[in-house]
Parts: sequence; C-alpha cells; structure tokens
Amino acid sequence: PLPAQTAVDWSGTVARVDAAVVEITTVERLPAVASDGSVTAATSDGLGSGALISKDGLVLTAAHVVATADLVRVHFRGADPIRARVVAASPTDDLALLRLESPPPRGVAPLSLGDSAALRAGEAVLVIGAPLGIG
Repeated sequence: PLPAQTAVDWSGTVARVDAAVVEITTVERLPAVASDGSVTAATSDGLGSGALISKDGLVLTAAHVVATADLVRVHFRGADPIRARVVAASPTDDLALLRLESPPPRGVAPLSLGDSAALRAGEAVLVIGAPLGIG
C-alpha cells in the first residue's frame, strides 16, 4: 500500500498570488463570404489565462491563447482591461509573452517563476489560472 498523504492547504498561496493571475480575451478578425459573394468581416473571440511576471508589464500565457489574435486584452480582477501585444511566442512549448500597453494596476505584485529543473518526479505542483473565465 501507498503511504497516507496529508492534504495540503493551498489557500494562503492562492491568496498571495491571486491578484497577478489574469484573464486574457482575444479577438481574431476573419474574412467571411456573404451569400451574394461579397467579402465581409467577422470576428472570433478567445479566452485564456496568464500571470503578470514583471513590474513593467510582462504577462506569461499559453501560445495557443494568442496565436491568431488581432486584439489582446488582459483583465486584472477589479480593474479595466488593458490592451497587450505579443512580444514572443513558442508554439512548440505553448508559451507566449505579452507586453501590457499601460502599467498594471497599483499593488499587483508580479509572480516569480520557479525552477522546473529543481523539481523531482512525483513532487506536488500548484497551477493557478482562470479557465473559461472562472476565477
């Protein structure tokens, strides 16, 4: 039998980092062909999550969230959305880096990235996000 595990209380960690976890909304402009053959514009909306990782407005997210986006907005809890642009992306790693076009809200501390090389197989990892806008 496996040894008994004690439950881990993550509530303190979540409370400490929650303000830096963001919702990301995207808009993709798509050409659409009307029934009369004319080309019109259509849009497709996207949704994902990310995290503020620097005081100067860098946000880490998944590359698939912003891969086809023409417009990216970052939503901090209780604040107006901030436009952002993709500054780097690695589809292979499914990572993208966004730059906010205006400063993040006051009092939001960026998250620090961990060192995955320091982990061992089987160690607990906590992933925090805002899937499907829940959070």
